[in-house]
Amino acid sequence: MLDQSEDYSVRHDFRMEYRPDPALEGYHRPRTEKNPGVGIWRFISHEAINDRLRFLIDDAIFIKVEIEPFDLLG
Repeated sequence: MLDQSEDYSVRHDFRMEYRPDPALEGYHRPRTEKNPGVGIWRFISHEAINDRLRFLIDDAIFIKVEIEPFDLLG
């Protein structure tokens, strides 16, 4: 989540890395109509969003996502 402070020197983005767990059924080939959901259940608290950091400006939040290939078998 990107800090939108106007002063670049005080910006502090919130970062989180997520690595899939191949043991979870949600990452396996579906055996029924759909797999169970998998994801991050807690990304950032409302307190942190509304804290001194400027994540929410004019009802807008910017989230940057970087996706890299991950070998579930290796």
